Amino acid sequence: MNRLREAWLPFSASSVWPIVLLLAWVPVQQKLWPELRFWVGEHSASPRDVTPYEYLPIAVGLGCAWCLSPRLPQWQRFGAMGTRRFAVGSCLIVVVAAELAVGLASMSYPPDGEPTMSRMLPGLANNAAVGAFLAVALIGVLGRLAGSLATCAVLYLMWWAVTASPAVGSLLPVTLQSSADLSLDLSPRPIWLALLLAFCLVLAWARRLVPLGFGVAKRFSG
Repeated sequence: MNRLREAWLPFSASSVWPIVLLLAWVPVQQKLWPELRFWVGEHSASPRDVTPYEYLPIAVGLGCAWCLSPRLPQWQRFGAMGTRRFAVGSCLIVVVAAELAVGLASMSYPPDGEPTMSRMLPGLANNAAVGAFLAVALIGVLGRLAGSLATCAVLYLMWWAVTASPAVGSLLPVTLQSSADLSLDLSPRPIWLALLLAFCLVLAWARRLVPLGFGVAKRFSG
C-alpha cells in the first residue's frame, strides 16, 4: 500500500486543484466575455482569428502541463518506474484536460453559428491536442517558464505563418485557418497528432519529463 501511495504521490492536491479550477474557469469566461478574441497577422492581410473556443483549451493544456511538471525533490525521491508512470500519466492527463476544455467551451457556441460546431469540433480538438503536446514536450525539456514561453511562441509563429502564406497551412499541425483558396480549413491533422503523441510518450518514458536544467543541476550538486 505504501509503495502504491508513493507511486501516485506526485499527483498531489497542489497539482490537481489548479487543473480543476482551470476547467471550471472555461464556462465562466465564456459567460462573462464570450467575444474576447485576438488576431495574429496584419488586419489588411486576412489575419488569423483566434477565438476563445480555441485558445481556452490550449491555455488549459498549458496550465495543466505547468501544474504537473516535475519538481527536483520528487525525482530524487521516487524510483525510476514510479517516475516513468507519473510522467506518462501526466502527458495523457494534460491532453484529456485540454479536450475536456474543448467540450466545455463549445457548450456556449451559438446554435446558428457558422460554421456549425459539429464542423468545427474536429479542428478545435486537433488544435487543443497540438497545444497540449507542445506544452508537455517543451516544458519537459526546457522547464516551466521557458517551456511555457516557447509553447506560446511556437503556436504564434504557426498562426502567423498561415497569414503570411496560406499555402503552408496544410503542412502545419494546427488547423482552422484560411487555405490557399480562401476557404476555412477544418481538417484535423492525424499524422501530426500521431507524431507529437509518440514524441511526448518517448520523452516521458526516456527522460521522465525531467527538464535539462534539472539534470545539469543534479550533476553539479552530486
